[in-house]
Amino acid sequence: FININNCYFIKQTYNNYMARIHFSNPKPLPKKKKKIVLTRIIPKRSNQQSYAGAHFSENLYFNLSKYSFNVTPHDFKPKKTGPLNQIGKNEKININKLPTLVSINEEDSKFPPKREDYIHTEPKIIKDDQQDFVDKGFEYWRDVDKIVEICSKEKCEYFLSGYIYQSYTGTILEENISSGTILYLHDKKGNLVTQIHYEGETDINSFEETSEITRLISRKLDKLFSK
Repeated sequence: FININNCYFIKQTYNNYMARIHFSNPKPLPKKKKKIVLTRIIPKRSNQQSYAGAHFSENLYFNLSKYSFNVTPHDFKPKKTGPLNQIGKNEKININKLPTLVSINEEDSKFPPKREDYIHTEPKIIKDDQQDFVDKGFEYWRDVDKIVEICSKEKCEYFLSGYIYQSYTGTILEENISSGTILYLHDKKGNLVTQIHYEGETDINSFEETSEITRLISRKLDKLFSK
């Protein structure tokens, strides 16, 4: 038994996603040269959840591979830093040396909460070395020599990098989401071949949404390699 309404909804959702994905230069590329270096896709905003970039990168890697791209991941895992990560198996933790993350005074802990406490604010994310990856990501987009070096080392024809973005507006009761991604496809000589642009109103921090977005991006990119 097939529910016609469900099929219509799925098709509309698919068409909505596809209509939001664009290429700056849709010129066909050689099908036999589908060897790509995929570097970590980074959250552009410093207060965006750090796992969002990892989810996007892993899903993009999976879906590109699914569409027969020969993908070499590069710089996927961030280096862990901080007091807790530097402790060995046999070392004792000195709690006096751990950072104080939150300080609550008597005045702040009084109830009921003030009205302004209900006003929506974006989450504060404790950064480790996430900013290093943001800086490195921007370096990739403008550092031709680095792209050439990595492509030569990995014996790949193209280099794919980029960022994701998400912001919240409105109130906690009527929250609006603005999300998107821009990916940069360079050839092995460092020339920018095309940009891949997606904009939407869905939660790009969601694994399910990211999975679908990267699947459709991979599908469109696959069609580009049709020459």
